Amino acid sequence: MVTFLASLLWWQVPAPLPVAARAVTLEEALAKADALPDLQAAMAALRAAEAGVRLAGRPGDPTVAFSRRSITAHESFTLSLPLPWPGRGARVSAATAEAVAVGADLDAAKNLARRAMRLLWFGLAAREDLASAAADRAGRLNGVADAVKELHDAGRVSLLELSRARADAALAAADPVQASEEARTAEAGLRRWMALPSTERVTVARPLPPFEAEGPIETALETAAARSPLARSAEARFKAAEARLRLASALRLPGVAVEAGADRNDPTQPGTDKSIGVSLTVPLGAGPGIAIAKAERDGARALLDSAKREALDATETAWRAAHAARARYQAIETEALPSAIQAAELTQIAYREGRSDIFRLLDAERALAEARSALAEAYLAWGTARAGLLSIIGEER
Repeated sequence: MVTFLASLLWWQVPAPLPVAARAVTLEEALAKADALPDLQAAMAALRAAEAGVRLAGRPGDPTVAFSRRSITAHESFTLSLPLPWPGRGARVSAATAEAVAVGADLDAAKNLARRAMRLLWFGLAAREDLASAAADRAGRLNGVADAVKELHDAGRVSLLELSRARADAALAAADPVQASEEARTAEAGLRRWMALPSTERVTVARPLPPFEAEGPIETALETAAARSPLARSAEARFKAAEARLRLASALRLPGVAVEAGADRNDPTQPGTDKSIGVSLTVPLGAGPGIAIAKAERDGARALLDSAKREALDATETAWRAAHAARARYQAIETEALPSAIQAAELTQIAYREGRSDIFRLLDAERALAEARSALAEAYLAWGTARAGLLSIIGEER
């Protein structure tokens, strides 16, 4: 009776509906790049650098002193006001150059953020394709094993062929689980970086975007030389180091401050004793400061040279990788995969008619699975190289 009631209740409770996955386009993923933590930190650094420019333009802080004496004047006031020179213009220039450098770092961070989002999107697309290929191979080999069993039961094939078919089917049955989990891992990464709810399923929107031609490699190299975010950031850092050197040179001159004071209620003097004067601050550390600034400038110049070379090397590497991956994908899609599908179908027919053996049939199925996996891997390789190329030449914005 209890079992019957439990069964009745089980049938009355509606089964939970499957959660529909959210299809995310590449454009939607890239639009979320601005919210990444690294980019937000770079924006905060830029705001701080801009505030530093305003601070550098202000005069020095005045100093007010008050004292009381027991024998002479009972009240003494002193005001010291540092003059904005020397170094005010150089200080503003150095702060401005630093803000420009931080802005260049922000542009580089934007490129890297969009590149990271693009890689996550392409990674999920490839993992979904690999999971689909693994499931298709498992299904096909399971069908082959069933067909071989029917032929074995009819006495048309040997036990060796049945055992081989079952072994390949069993091995293929384990692949979809691993491929599916890898796809879920890639899905979780894209979901986290897009700041989506952890309970929301995510998939890439199909169809996939068409391949974009790389254009001539000479054009890519010229663009990288002129607009590479890494090189522009290094150049801005070099100019900031030069501005700091000019500031250090300007600070060799003594600092000047105007001082004014007054003594009141002095029993030895009638009225209020007023004073005004000038004080000088001797920059004893100016020499070492200039040496430090020169060393930083020379280091920034070397880093700029290295960044330009690295940008050109990375551009050529990414361009050739994208070109090769695109050509490989198109060759597999238009020639290798259709031929592999046709060969697998024809081999199955030949096997059923007794004109082929199980080994040729399994080899054809293996070649088909490899072609489908190679197609997904070539797409991922193209997406990775394309993301690197757009980032290094400054077009990943």
